[in-house]
Order: sequence, then C-alpha cells, then structure tokens
Amino acid sequence: MKPSSIWLDYGSIGAAKSDPEQHLLNNISTVAQAGANLWLASDEGCTIERLAWDGRSFAKAVSYDLSRYFSLPKQGTEIDVEALAIDRNRLWVAGSHSLVRQAPAGDSDGKGRSRKFLASLATIKWHPRRYLIGQLDLSDQGGKIMSAADGTAPCVGFNRSGNSLTKALRKDPLLAPFLRLPDKENGLDIEGLAAKGDRLFIGLRGPVVRGYAVILQVETQIDGSAVKLAGIGPAGRRYRKFFLDLGGLGIRELTAVGDDLVIIAVPRWVSMVLGS
Repeated sequence: MKPSSIWLDYGSIGAAKSDPEQHLLNNISTVAQAGANLWLASDEGCTIERLAWDGRSFAKAVSYDLSRYFSLPKQGTEIDVEALAIDRNRLWVAGSHSLVRQAPAGDSDGKGRSRKFLASLATIKWHPRRYLIGQLDLSDQGGKIMSAADGTAPCVGFNRSGNSLTKALRKDPLLAPFLRLPDKENGLDIEGLAAKGDRLFIGLRGPVVRGYAVILQVETQIDGSAVKLAGIGPAGRRYRKFFLDLGGLGIRELTAVGDDLVIIAVPRWVSMVLGS
C-alpha cells in the first residue's frame, strides 16, 4: 500500500528573506498537534509556526515571534527550539540547552595544525536563549496563542550560564560532566518534551550514558511570569532522572498519549506508562 502524504503549506512565510538555506520546511525540528492545528518549530531563528487543516493540507500559516512573549536574554537571536508539547490548552516550548563547538577554519597546512585552525576548533559557543523552557496559553481550539505579547509569558528563569534546571544538573554526579560538552560530542541536548498536567518529561538526545538514554521529569509551578521547578527528586532535587536502554540511541521526540509516553529514538519506538 502506498503511504499517504500530508502537505505542509507555509505560504509566503516559508523561506527566510536573507538565506534560502533557512527555509522553515528544511529545518523543522519538532511538531505538536492541537485538534485541527499543527504547531511547528525550526531549529533556526526565534519563531514557532501554526498551520491549520483546510481539508486537504495543513496551511494558513501564522508565525509567532517568541521574543515578544518571553523575557529572553538580549544576547543573540536563536533559540534552537527542539521540543514542543501541548496539554490542557497550554503550549510548552523548549530550546536545546546545548553548547556548540565552532567549525574549524584556517587549516592552511592541510594537516589541521595551523594556529587559526586549532584556535577555532577550541572555541565553544554558548547561546543563552537556547535555555528557554516556557509556557503559552492557547485558544480552546488550539489554533491561536492567547498569551499577551508583552514579554511576561512564564518561563524557567535564566541565569548567567543557563537556567534553574541546568543549575541543578551541575550538582548531579552522573550528568554534570556532560554540561561542559558541545551537543555533537554527547553534551546536553534537549530534543523531546511531553506534558501531563504540571509535569514535564524532557527527553535528551545527549548525553547517552554508557549506552543509556536519559529522560528528566520535572514538576512545574507557575508564579506570574516565572516557571518554578518543585523539589521532587532525592534530597530535594528539581528533577528525577530515568535511564532507558535504547541500544545506544538518544531521545529524539516524546509524546504523551493518555497514560503512555511514546518515545521516539530513531529507528526504535518505545512506550512506557506515566507514573503517578
């Protein structure tokens, strides 16, 4: 049987004005569905998009600039949105939280030994907006953001080197060493998110620890424009962690379906029951 196709029509907003390589369709990183609406994000820029079902395709695209809703750090523009989740007319958005090693340059001797090459290879970039974990209110049909575009939508608080979640992870004996590594080198890299009430499950593409993938569970409390993390783990930690044997694969996407958590770690799919 020939598989059916679903068309995504971004219309005029699909292609970035300055760089054709940043076309939104070329950089879809995550998707979440609310009724007849799809919410999608690109891992470039600072926006999320909503497409509505018109009977033939998901179209009627609307783009939302996240910098209008959240009080983001001023440095840079990219959030690297890698995860979306919808529950109870609430849309959760998470950046990758990852570090990036700069692409090497200046390999003048052809052997990777030039000073410029080594200096650029040793440069690790920190993008403060990537540490976004925030919540937006949706309309009853899930097709429109109802939060005011005044920078007060609730999010996990940023700090000088991350946010309150990464601050807690720096004290974790297993995960702390990976927070200093770039995403492509088994460093911290969020790519999955599922919401169930006030509970979030955060799937990590990295690190993979001794072949085990990692999921973090946090309990959120909304306090004005802040998302606070409750102490739910051992010794009052702001998270619980779960290790899953996925054959050495990291988490690429999470989705809550009823009482199940569907875990995508290409090419394997796993389902686990959400505990109380």
